[in-house]
Amino acid sequence: MLRTVKICVIIPAYNAEKHLSDVINNIRASFSGTVIVVDDGSSDGTKVVAENAGTIVLSHRQNLGKGAALKTGYGYAIRCNCSAVITIDSDGQHDPVIIPLLIDAYQRGDKKIIIGSRMHETGTMPFHRKLSNKITSGMISMRINRRVSDSQSGFRLIDVDVLKRIKLSTSHFDTESELLLKAGLHGYHISEIPIASKYSDESSSVRHFLDTWRFVKLYFTSMAW
Repeated sequence: MLRTVKICVIIPAYNAEKHLSDVINNIRASFSGTVIVVDDGSSDGTKVVAENAGTIVLSHRQNLGKGAALKTGYGYAIRCNCSAVITIDSDGQHDPVIIPLLIDAYQRGDKKIIIGSRMHETGTMPFHRKLSNKITSGMISMRINRRVSDSQSGFRLIDVDVLKRIKLSTSHFDTESELLLKAGLHGYHISEIPIASKYSDESSSVRHFLDTWRFVKLYFTSMAW
């Protein structure tokens, strides 16, 4: 028997007006629950698009980073007594059709984090992203002693119990790595399901040198946890 769960979808969004409406509409084609957009200090029409789409909008007055946006969404989900959250990026890279599969896998087992992994089919993934992902995923896998193939995927289901028990200290792209490291070291069950992604020629908000440095700093800091 499938357990009854309350799940919300969180979209961290920064200057995402170009794709956000389509992302929300595609989510609603597969998911009937609450959709939360965290507008991370956008200077474009992200907030207006999210409001017009009827989502719950949480706003930062200034850009604080993807991790900060995720933590704002996590806090809302905890206050609303959600069982789990699903995070999905605002750029249209992820196909929300996979949401029911994430929920089904969560309802059927003891999985606390389920990652939508893009690494089974990387043909369209830019080489620098593929290389970076393999390195960071390999390092995290060694640190927590379990295989994680796509540590950089922003498409995840996370049990709210994990979010209640783990204190996150980062605020940028390293927050997603911090969550996996701390969850793995605390013994939470992490699994993956394969997903497809699409990439455009638009520039990423990832700042490669700075975000690589943040990850390295986080990784070595984790040795003292």
